[in-house]
Amino acid sequence: MQRKTPGNPNQPVSQAEFDKLDLKRFCVPVRGIFYRVHGLNPSTGKPFEPLHFSRRKASRFDPAGGPGTLHLGKSLTVALMEVFDDSWGPIGSSSRSLSATQLYEWWVTLVWVPQVMLFDARGQNPSKIGTDQQLVTGRHSTSRRWALRLVRHPSGIDGILYPSRHSSVDWNVALFRKANFLPERFDASLDYPVPALAAGATTDKLAYGSALQLARHPQLRDALVELEVSILP
Repeated sequence: MQRKTPGNPNQPVSQAEFDKLDLKRFCVPVRGIFYRVHGLNPSTGKPFEPLHFSRRKASRFDPAGGPGTLHLGKSLTVALMEVFDDSWGPIGSSSRSLSATQLYEWWVTLVWVPQVMLFDARGQNPSKIGTDQQLVTGRHSTSRRWALRLVRHPSGIDGILYPSRHSSVDWNVALFRKANFLPERFDASLDYPVPALAAGATTDKLAYGSALQLARHPQLRDALVELEVSILP
């Protein structure tokens, strides 16, 4: 096995060797309502579809050879950090801000995730599968190779629960495209104030509500106060 070193997650072992792991030991059942922040499609003037399972190698766990991955945040705060925090500076700086244009070009959709089984990448579990916390903080290209090992493992897990690189107390979900919770459907009950459970929570399908412009989001002010982020013209 490649030695672990600071600065980048180590490469995974072969799929055949990785498949010998009892991966279910490190998995947890997850269900609930999550947040998806998505942009504006300039060609249509409308927001992109919220439930996009990417294979574009654009994010941490969406390898081109995988089935497609949907990244979701547990709260609006962490979802905003995942999208914008790489460009934010320290508090009090002009770079720690959102522009009025961004508030109107980004949208938020609530997503209902039925019960799924996820690899829990928190705590000691990365070490127990042969890597370390750089799986969720290091180079995306290497993390995507680990995602391929996970999605192809015979245990048939549905995705990854992982801590945010931007906040040790927040976490996200990377959901692999799987037939067991598709096709997705629209659920009008996924609205604000956020319900404890979606009206269709007894179903086992992925669901989404109406997209809401970030500028009009009822939780925006509280999220920006918590993050100490300002709004610039």
